[in-house]
Amino acid sequence: MGGCFSCKSSKFNNIRVVHFNGYVQEFENPVTVRQVTAGQLPSKNLVFTAAQLLSTESKPLKADVQLETGQLYFLLPYSILQPDVSPVDFLALVKKLSSKAKSSRRGQVKSSGTSSLLGQSNPICRTQARTPWKPVLDTIREKSFNRRSESELQDMDSEISRKA
Repeated sequence: MGGCFSCKSSKFNNIRVVHFNGYVQEFENPVTVRQVTAGQLPSKNLVFTAAQLLSTESKPLKADVQLETGQLYFLLPYSILQPDVSPVDFLALVKKLSSKAKSSRRGQVKSSGTSSLLGQSNPICRTQARTPWKPVLDTIREKSFNRRSESELQDMDSEISRKA
């Protein structure tokens, strides 16, 4: 019994690269893998297509490969490529990151010119504003075996005030 992964590619005018954390970058054509990974350790971050991740041998794109306009690429840390990881394990990751890329307005757009590679300011570079992550926490009620806890006393006070 086989599994199939199909994804309608919504074409866009730039090259989109989705990072492992969901951050989306857009690059103008032409751009190579080396340019995408500039400023990062290339041996630690690898660029893949969805087809490469979902194949039995997940081999990244080589540094001199030119990326294609309208395509989606994934920038993933080397550490997730373990020998026991199968394409099925990557399926959920590809789906999640693909939906993030399609729903993303605009992350960072870079021209492939040398000015962006040398770290100089680029007039078309934009960064997407992100809201900080905040946890949703529930109250933990304390219970004591020997005496009543403060939270139990507060509950008793609120019940008494409701009855009165």
